[in-house]
Amino acid sequence: MKVAVEVVDATGLMEKDGKGSSNPFVEVEFDRKRQRTRTKLKDLSPSWNETLFFDLHDLSRLCRLAINIAVLHEPELEGETSNPTRSSNPGIKRRLRGAAPKQKVVFLGHARISGNSITYDGSTKRLQLTKKGLFSHVQGEITISYIILREDELDIAFPNLLPSNDQVLADEYSPWDEQKPFSDGTLVVSRRLMDNYSIREIRPKIAAFGYISPEKDGLQYDLVERMEFLFVHVIKARGLPVTIRPFVEVQFRTLRGCTRATNPDRNQEACWSQVIVFPIKIQCDRVTVTIRDKGRNQNHYEIVGTARLNHSKSYRDKSLRGLPSFEIEDFSREPQWYKLEEQHESVVDGAVMLSIWIGTQADRAFQHAVHSHPQHLMLSEDSQNLNKPMVYYSPKLAYLRVFAMGAKDLLPNEPPRLTNVLLRVQIGKELQKTSPVMILGSANPKWNEELIFVFSEYTVDPVIIAVIIHVAPNDDEEIGQIVLPISCIPKVHDIQEKHVEPKWYNLSKCSRETHSKVQLCLSVDFRYHVSHESTLEKASDFQPISRNLARPCIGTVELGIISAEQLCPMMYSQLPTDAYCVAKYGPKWVRTRTIQYSSNPKWNEQYSWEVFDPYTVITIGVFCNCSLRNKTCTYGDCPIGKVQIRLSTMESGKIYSHSYPLIELSKHGVKKMGEIQLAVRFTCTHWMRTVAIYGKPLLPQIHYIQPINYDKQAILQRSAFQIIVSHLARSQPALSENIVKYMIGSSKQFLGNWIIDMSEIWSARKFNTNVSRAMSILSSIISIWRCLKDIRSWKNPKITILVDSIFVFLVFCPRLIPSGIFFSLFAIGVWNYHSRPQHPLYIDLRFSNAVALDPDELDEELDTFPTSRAFDTVRRRYEKLRSTAEHLQTVVDDIATQMDRVHSLLSWRDPRATVTCIVMLFVMATVVCIMPFQIIVMVTGLYLLNCPVSSKVPSVLENFFRRLPAKHELLI
Repeated sequence: MKVAVEVVDATGLMEKDGKGSSNPFVEVEFDRKRQRTRTKLKDLSPSWNETLFFDLHDLSRLCRLAINIAVLHEPELEGETSNPTRSSNPGIKRRLRGAAPKQKVVFLGHARISGNSITYDGSTKRLQLTKKGLFSHVQGEITISYIILREDELDIAFPNLLPSNDQVLADEYSPWDEQKPFSDGTLVVSRRLMDNYSIREIRPKIAAFGYISPEKDGLQYDLVERMEFLFVHVIKARGLPVTIRPFVEVQFRTLRGCTRATNPDRNQEACWSQVIVFPIKIQCDRVTVTIRDKGRNQNHYEIVGTARLNHSKSYRDKSLRGLPSFEIEDFSREPQWYKLEEQHESVVDGAVMLSIWIGTQADRAFQHAVHSHPQHLMLSEDSQNLNKPMVYYSPKLAYLRVFAMGAKDLLPNEPPRLTNVLLRVQIGKELQKTSPVMILGSANPKWNEELIFVFSEYTVDPVIIAVIIHVAPNDDEEIGQIVLPISCIPKVHDIQEKHVEPKWYNLSKCSRETHSKVQLCLSVDFRYHVSHESTLEKASDFQPISRNLARPCIGTVELGIISAEQLCPMMYSQLPTDAYCVAKYGPKWVRTRTIQYSSNPKWNEQYSWEVFDPYTVITIGVFCNCSLRNKTCTYGDCPIGKVQIRLSTMESGKIYSHSYPLIELSKHGVKKMGEIQLAVRFTCTHWMRTVAIYGKPLLPQIHYIQPINYDKQAILQRSAFQIIVSHLARSQPALSENIVKYMIGSSKQFLGNWIIDMSEIWSARKFNTNVSRAMSILSSIISIWRCLKDIRSWKNPKITILVDSIFVFLVFCPRLIPSGIFFSLFAIGVWNYHSRPQHPLYIDLRFSNAVALDPDELDEELDTFPTSRAFDTVRRRYEKLRSTAEHLQTVVDDIATQMDRVHSLLSWRDPRATVTCIVMLFVMATVVCIMPFQIIVMVTGLYLLNCPVSSKVPSVLENFFRRLPAKHELLI
């Protein structure tokens, strides 16, 4: 919570500059924290209208605190002094530069506000300025407004404190800017903001850390903070007229929730059986239950009757003390009848049956309840469903394989002619065709082509197979077709099963069978993993559909979605966002409830998944519910950011509670969209089974025995994506296509016969990052080479002698070499345990080369394919790309030249060099045969470790190798 103090104005201040005026400003102190307003020049009745915010951590201490207001005069500005006989030097420019004033400020008056008078309703007072000492001369009055604000109310009351996205990008020197442009145009993240882009560990008050007893909220809710809710179960009402269509509206403080509308039965009873949930704050009012008639007037619903529960005149939280409180999951609440007050004239002895209790998010009714919303929002029944949490499951997908072999007796009664015959297969909206085959007359065509389709377990469409004669470009003639339900097609569940035998099927035309037949091999293959995710590196599931091939469960992953902070405003207004989270792992999707009008929402919802492979990723996305306030929204809910956590990087049983920054890369640079607090725990229940998985392939074995080519796999992946999107869109609340696409990271584009993966498109930033990755791996080899160079140059004689001694010892005891290497690596691994990573892998701006971004390179990276930029821009980038390719070509040319020189040693391209090489090889072979091998190794090694080093003159072998010919003379 925060205390907002608004300094409005002051009147009748004393003059202190010796010229009949003053330069006043106000300094406010609360809970040992001080803030000040700006200075008003030469004004005895200044007006500030500035709001200062102070943190209030403990409400119980408010009675012992106070707001101290001091009105002061700044004598340094404009060169004036408090004493006219003393002079002062250059004032306002020095103050703007941040230099410390040379003279003290002058006291103009003091006021004090007790903490007992600070309330949630707020107040405005006109205070008389008092003097601080006996000899002080003070006059004037000051106007102060003050109020206590919660975090969610702060964003609503002061929406201008959080600028919109357009303001952030337009104002170059806005304090909300994430990157500052240098003189050359480079966008650079300031060093002060780098910590805001890093993942940081948090310590939430959850049961797993011992703040709350787990028995109170159930063991399955120990990763989130405890939140109390008021549950109102609206069961039914009696005594209602049959002519109305009633619904129940429940009000609690500034929140409201409505049930669906229904029609009363003959006994004048209406049944709803819905639960409405309200978050409990510090102060609570009465609960008002109103029955309204929906009727035909959509703008005004007539009141049928009202019931007030536990109404109390107390301002504090005493109105709910009589309500039952249940700590553990329990739905056995006894309902009661409450008589309706202010009844309509058509209502006779009206009453409503309710059950009311206080519980937490662990309550069984929480998931299916209607969540409340602010009273000024008139949400429809469909809009209320957008607020509640939901769990989704993707449908099981399988492959339908159609192997078209051939046909016979297609045109038995027609004269011979050249025709193109093809096979068309359709299931639902998916349609594929074989390549056309040219035949003469009634010849039997042979296709020998396989078509693969994706279908879900809920598919009821039959398989329609038709033989088509291609007459003209837009004129096809159907010879006949086959209609087969999927249930009649053979199914393959195991790798060891025999191949499905082909069959001859009779073609029918206009529901009549013909003499034409087609030979097909049909099968439903459950052995594959049908993927709808972008890449295997970001996949969350590798399981096949077949239960015989499915891997056993190795553990569980639990996710606690706690809260978010500093979320950016909605894209079509400056108001705080209506945020919710979506988490995905495997076929299970979860969606939290929507927190309205809050830049710092708190969800505190926990979910769990079964884990079958540790090399998987769980994805958590934050979205803005644009449909609540903009009913004509056509672009769907807006993504704010997402977090991806790999399970293999987490220790078993450890709770990872961190705050993850939501980072977006746009054409304006890197921008932080907010932060999300998560608590994740991966529990491994079968250690040996988990270790054994590391030796198995990622995908089922059938993917390697009978692989599907890349282009066809991309088409099948798109089909699987469309099936999942259509399935999740039918849920309530629905997950739209842009949400699913954002969560799985789908980046493939289909342009005719081209399949473009936008995540692999050219990027200068990613290229530099990959070069840095390769150099970091090679840095260890380079450091070893530098150490050997120091040993050869006898930079440290003791180390050189020690290395020579160890080398001679290992030459005569070669068995110790492998064991020494293994023990060294073992010691390094044990030593690195103390410095192991303490948080999951996440985005690093320095590693991604996103700290300093070139605007042109960034615009090129975010460009579409094909490009949408101007011709001059594309030409400039092409020339730059040619320059980069020139350097790469030079490197490849150098490597190829060295390989050619090695090949030319014995190719007699240079006869003298080849003769020299052959003679040297003969001498070396003779020496190796005569002398012991250990002596040869020892002498060679000591020579290489101790030979004289010359930094200017190349060696003999290097000079000989450089003179060998290469094939670059063959290039035109």
